[in-house]
Amino acid sequence: FPSHDSIIIGTDGKSSFISRLEANKKIDIENIGGQWERFSIQSVRNPLNNLRRAIVIAGSDKRGTAYGVFHLSELLGVSPWHWWADVIPEKVAQVNIPPIQYTSSSPTVKFRGVFLNDECWGLNPWASETFEPGEGNIGPVTYSAIFELLLRLRANMIWPAMHPCTNAFYSNPANPEVAHRYGYLS
Repeated sequence: FPSHDSIIIGTDGKSSFISRLEANKKIDIENIGGQWERFSIQSVRNPLNNLRRAIVIAGSDKRGTAYGVFHLSELLGVSPWHWWADVIPEKVAQVNIPPIQYTSSSPTVKFRGVFLNDECWGLNPWASETFEPGEGNIGPVTYSAIFELLLRLRANMIWPAMHPCTNAFYSNPANPEVAHRYGYLS
């Protein structure tokens, strides 16, 4: 990032870097503290030793931080659907990020997500045959891709349909581990 030396990413109250930047008055994240799924993206001069400029992404919680990262990704031209719908981002040799000061609002709908319907004719055969053949079902690799898509779309819930053709979500211990890693289970 020629216009910035680094990107610093963290969650309010969980990241020592974010806490240090806030204590040194390099960033102002007071308006996201204790809020639901909010984030701030700020260009900062001399944020830490050896850095001239950085982009700082601070989230109010785990999902807020992820939403901030994916918001920047969208600003750089990466569609939320880049993997799921084969929307391939344009390759560029260099990325210039102009100075930015942005703070999101909390979502107006608290719980947002998808219901995985019709798993038997669509998702399960595809996952079993092409994406996760070793699993023979919808498993952690598929759920990982689904959870990333949901984060990119600012969703925070999933309802697996659990048709007779699919295994129950909790039947594979790796599925809840993936959900936890993406912030869908605490």
